[in-house]
Amino acid sequence: MTFYNHRGVRITDSYVSVDGRRYSVRDLQGVRTTRGPFNRMVVRALGGGVSLIAMAILMGAVMPVAMTAAFGLAGLLAVGSAFVLSRTHPRELMLWANFRGMELMLIKTRDSIEVGKLTRALRRALERDARYSALSY
Repeated sequence: MTFYNHRGVRITDSYVSVDGRRYSVRDLQGVRTTRGPFNRMVVRALGGGVSLIAMAILMGAVMPVAMTAAFGLAGLLAVGSAFVLSRTHPRELMLWANFRGMELMLIKTRDSIEVGKLTRALRRALERDARYSALSY
């Protein structure tokens, strides 16, 4: 029975195939997803924006009002651009499993829906294998 077959990944009730490599479902354990690091531009824009806003708040008593407002506005624009960048350049999602004692990254993508489908299919395959192995004794 095939649970998933798309973009070079095939998950059946007996094996998982990723880019031509086959792994037995019985040998896979500890299936989990992780997120990769944030995009560098998101971190830089957020850090710069927060710094400008902090400068506007802390130096507001000794700076002219127009300069304080300019720092605050520039900080808000930088934080807004960080938000937009985080949406247009999302973090990578990785699907991992333990295969015979080794860490194995099955797939890496930015598509959260795809990772969700893969995770559900792999969990179904693992549950089906567990049921059959329990009945075979």
